[in-house]
Amino acid sequence: MTLEFNDFEQRLKQFQVETDAAYFHGVLSGLVCASVEDSEIDNWLPVLLSSHRFVDETDYQQMVDTALSTLENVRDELNEDGFGYSVLLPDDDCALDKRIQSMESWCRGYLVALIEYAAIDVDSLPEECADFIVDVTQFTELETDDDCNVEELEEAFVHLEEYLKVGVHMMYESLNPVAL
Repeated sequence: MTLEFNDFEQRLKQFQVETDAAYFHGVLSGLVCASVEDSEIDNWLPVLLSSHRFVDETDYQQMVDTALSTLENVRDELNEDGFGYSVLLPDDDCALDKRIQSMESWCRGYLVALIEYAAIDVDSLPEECADFIVDVTQFTELETDDDCNVEELEEAFVHLEEYLKVGVHMMYESLNPVAL
């Protein structure tokens, strides 16, 4: 099942959380890469939702269900042959500035999950994975050059998005080696 950015954003708004869909998806992607167990949700959901307080247990349980189903979706995409994983960002109809902002947010979420929550030691990763983490860190501060034309910026954005997809898959495979 492919997630749609706007649908997912609406789901989060119904819970009145301030976390945007891209950040949420980035965190979940990082958690899957780091092999964080579903049973740890009471530990990582507060990280994801920062200071949000649920009014009642029903709302919390619905948020848990949404988080776990999304986590399972990310896991399924990463386990698909042919790189079925995709970064959850607004579609091409959305303004480029908004898509860039969402990519930055996704990258921050991914790093929070891997580095802060799961405490992955970047220095212990294979070189290409460590380089990917450095790049993702740089992507949290993307800037557009006003002198670039829109077509060049669009092309660069597509390349960065593809790089993230491949890099997340590489991280997942590195941190979750398949037993032969």
